Amino acid sequence: MRKFRSHKIVEAESISEVKFEAAQAPNSYLVLASGQEVHPSLDFFARGRPQVGDYLVRYEDGYLSWSPKKAFEEGYTEVEPTTLELGAAGRAAGPEVKY
Repeated sequence: MRKFRSHKIVEAESISEVKFEAAQAPNSYLVLASGQEVHPSLDFFARGRPQVGDYLVRYEDGYLSWSPKKAFEEGYTEVEPTTLELGAAGRAAGPEVKY
């Protein structure tokens, strides 16, 4: 197979809690990351259930996912907003997306 290097800029936070909230609605999950609550849809769990310490990841287009801690930390390096390089289109990596 060919090899690829990731060049995406994502927003991510370490997951501090994952819990099922039956009182909210059937199949309702709550994911906490850095004090922020996220109620993802069930397809968020299609590849399994994230664990505490894994990463909640939001891509530039708003897609919400999670990544195992080891894979995320081996694949991404934190950048400061002022160090973002211009992409191929000559624009900054993208707007900040709030959780």
